[in-house]
Amino acid sequence: VFNYVNKLEKLSLSHNRLSELHKKVFMDLSKSLKNIDLSFNEFHNFPHALEFLSSVEELNLQNNKLKV
Repeated sequence: VFNYVNKLEKLSLSHNRLSELHKKVFMDLSKSLKNIDLSFNEFHNFPHALEFLSSVEELNLQNNKLKV
């Protein structure tokens, strides 16, 4: 999905009613993405797509339906 944008540092996908993300959706951003906002969505579980992001410094998952 994010092919050819491998220098993107900040991404906001908030307020989109997302409930899941494809496991490899951020693969090309794994070394550049520093800030990601997934707030106000419908996530019930931690999105596994985030596991590939090694450079993230800020992650916002506020106001989802995450279970602890």
